Amino acid sequence: MKTNRPPKYVAKITAKGKSYLYFRRGKSRFRLEGEPGSPAFEADYQRRLNGIAIDPKPPPKIPKSVGALIIDYKQAPEFTSLEPKSQKDYDRDLERLKPIEICKAADIRRKHVIKIRNKVAKASGARAADHFVSVASALFRAGLDLDYDLEANPAHNINRLAKSESYEVWPQQIREAFEKSSPPEYLMTAYMLGRWLGLRASDIVRVGPAHRETDTIVIRCGKTRKSSGADAHASMSSELKSHLERLPKGLLYVRREDGSSIDANALAKRMRKHLKSIGVVGYTVHGLRHLRGMELAEAGCSENEIMAQLGHVTPQMAAHYTKAARRKALSASAAKKLEQGERTIVKLKV
Repeated sequence: MKTNRPPKYVAKITAKGKSYLYFRRGKSRFRLEGEPGSPAFEADYQRRLNGIAIDPKPPPKIPKSVGALIIDYKQAPEFTSLEPKSQKDYDRDLERLKPIEICKAADIRRKHVIKIRNKVAKASGARAADHFVSVASALFRAGLDLDYDLEANPAHNINRLAKSESYEVWPQQIREAFEKSSPPEYLMTAYMLGRWLGLRASDIVRVGPAHRETDTIVIRCGKTRKSSGADAHASMSSELKSHLERLPKGLLYVRREDGSSIDANALAKRMRKHLKSIGVVGYTVHGLRHLRGMELAEAGCSENEIMAQLGHVTPQMAAHYTKAARRKALSASAAKKLEQGERTIVKLKV
């Protein structure tokens, strides 16, 4: 019995009252020529089925759909100003939206984003799921600006799944445990650069002697490395200078055992693995950056001084450090006053 079911790997998509046939296999999607049964269709289908590479025609841009929004977003400064690695990470998460790319952006609801997030969490973990939510939020925020008829951002303020302590400041006992654990030289160097300069992992893996100016490291920070970004002018401690001077000469300070470079993700994973081997969990390389920020604030540095040291473009994060330092100082002052008051009461009783 004949059926109207499309051939294997062929999907029918309807948009604006018109139907289109696509060859979909894995992550690839190509629009097919002609109608089913026609010579043009059969020839095109066989080429796709046999994996013969020809120039694909891009799918139609459905007005105000999620797919159209992705195209517009990737042409906007919010995306183009990202570093190549960040763009690659964003592309991966935008690809996760394929199941809803033909839907109107205005029809997407919070539940749709959460459903995809949950699939990402199951396949790749909580941190990957949280990153997807951040990218989706950036995409739909652009949709609000680009008049995609959205009433609200469906990805805004969705609960994060990864534990917040993953970026916690390393306390002294954790730092001492790491330093005494005889870590590989590249991990120790990465620790020292994070500990004393407050560099992100993405900057730690690319910093080298070329960035050194006497007792200062000057480097364009990873998230803001474009022309509109900011340089970090981080002063080196005597401990860090001594450690760097003992390293073999090379273009990079942090290198694998065989001398090759290492990327930020691999560095982060190896750091977590080493910490776990000594019974420490919940701390990452990025926590060392927060540690340095807190130390600078508690030493009395202004927000502008912290921005210069850590390479922040805006004062918001620096303000976070200074506010926390002020709260800590006020708490200590309050405790001291309370203690002095209690001593005065005791003297009066005597």
